[in-house]
Amino acid sequence: MCAHVRRVLLPLALAAAMVPAMAAGSHSKGWTEAFEACPAEIAISQEYATTYNIPGPQTVVGTVRYTLFVTTGGTAVRVRLTNETGTTPLLIQAASIALAGDVPDTAKGNIMPLRFGGQASLTVPAGAPALSDPVPLKVSAADRLVVSIYAPQGARFSPIGGASMISAEGDQTQAAQLQGAHSISGRPFVSGVAVESARPLPVVVTLGDSLTDGVRGNPMQLRGYSEELSRRFAKLPPAKQRSVINAGIGGNRILQTGWGDNALARLERDVFRVGSVSHIILFEGINDIGMSGKSVFGDYPIIEADDIVAGYRQIIARAHAKGIKVIIGTLMPFKGSGYYSPEKDQIRLAVNNWIRSSKEFDGIVDFDAIIRDPGDPLKVKTEFDSGDHIHPNDAGYTVMGDGIDLTLFR
Repeated sequence: MCAHVRRVLLPLALAAAMVPAMAAGSHSKGWTEAFEACPAEIAISQEYATTYNIPGPQTVVGTVRYTLFVTTGGTAVRVRLTNETGTTPLLIQAASIALAGDVPDTAKGNIMPLRFGGQASLTVPAGAPALSDPVPLKVSAADRLVVSIYAPQGARFSPIGGASMISAEGDQTQAAQLQGAHSISGRPFVSGVAVESARPLPVVVTLGDSLTDGVRGNPMQLRGYSEELSRRFAKLPPAKQRSVINAGIGGNRILQTGWGDNALARLERDVFRVGSVSHIILFEGINDIGMSGKSVFGDYPIIEADDIVAGYRQIIARAHAKGIKVIIGTLMPFKGSGYYSPEKDQIRLAVNNWIRSSKEFDGIVDFDAIIRDPGDPLKVKTEFDSGDHIHPNDAGYTVMGDGIDLTLFR
């Protein structure tokens, strides 16, 4: 080999050898999804609305504020707002974000205005989301934030959907505490928050119904088992951390639309659109069983165990096609709840038997074994029961989150 060729190849070889070492020791900034609240139109039967005295949807004019929890830290945030279930355009005249205060629904420190393409206002078409510009706001894992919008022409909310928000007259998006505020309930107008950091994290999406959603009347309370799981990940060394975001919708089902789109229909929007998803925790199916047939919830097709299994298999196939692993949760007991029957419980037990014996999932969390009463395995243990014999209380959500084996996410 001639000398000038050796002189050229030697620096190239040294440079090539250095690239892996440099890549291994460096991290580029990127965005991690740190919060999710899935849009959902809740369609209920007239019998259910009458029985539980539920009013129709309301249009709120003025400022609406929502308190949320982020699962990872960073130096900037951006907010995803939603009009995806709306039927008319949503005018947002102003919006803001801040760290939450110690008193529910209050802001502390700087209240940062949200911009959209550099503009303070935005009209979100019916059926569309909207993504804000990045905001330089330093946050840590487990921080709570308040997001406010001013909707002078009104924003529509269904009275069910679990999330607690507050509203007040006029533009109070820059106020630390809203004056003349009153509570409203429904699906949040914030559908996501992403955080920018030097080390973007893989994301775990918890997909399910109200047992996953975990929304409460008090925004400072624990929001489901996923929040407890997130806290556990935040205590690990950086290389093992994950962001856990909650894709639960109260009343949701695998196969039937009504309480939000069915899980098979919303998989693209609520899971696959999220960047860097490594795992799904699928914990859903009890509403398919409980609402099966004619009841106060409506008149739906009879559901058998094989129908639910077929739905699970579709989620597995679609997730695996995108390189995403699926962890399944066994269905928890519901004896004593409003839609319990021994016949329906046999379907639940059959589904759980399939989950435990199937090799089609990438992992299993036995929520049934964690929550059930050893003296009566068809019931939720009293110390974990919220009182309706199906939804856990805070202690129940905590043991669910603590009962997940973190080695499943290696």
